[in-house]
Amino acid sequence: MEPKARVLLAEDDADQSEILAELLEQEGYEVAVARDGKALLSELARGPDLLLLDVVGVTNPAVFATLREMPSRPAVVLVSADFRLTQLAREVNADGCVAKPYELVELLDAIEAAVARRRARLERVAARP
Repeated sequence: MEPKARVLLAEDDADQSEILAELLEQEGYEVAVARDGKALLSELARGPDLLLLDVVGVTNPAVFATLREMPSRPAVVLVSADFRLTQLAREVNADGCVAKPYELVELLDAIEAAVARRRARLERVAARP
């Protein structure tokens, strides 16, 4: 069965990333995990459909610079307990954000919406003459 989307989970907490990766796989997503900025940049080169990014743990300016330069960048959903999450999401042009603590259904909804927007964006680009 074809996965719903390829998700790159950027989370520095090993326990959290393991649990979340398993839950996403149960929902039909293919998941790769990056626990630091170096691994994240390496995994981005593989072309995920969505980057689920824990803002505090693995974020560095190079990540956002790389995303801006990608011709078909993945959808980006930021996750954080930081009260400035919405502001940061706007600043980096993220497709969604989810504040910690969150309910799994809230996270899944944000992921599905972001992936759908990315697919629509890619279809519009492909349809241009």
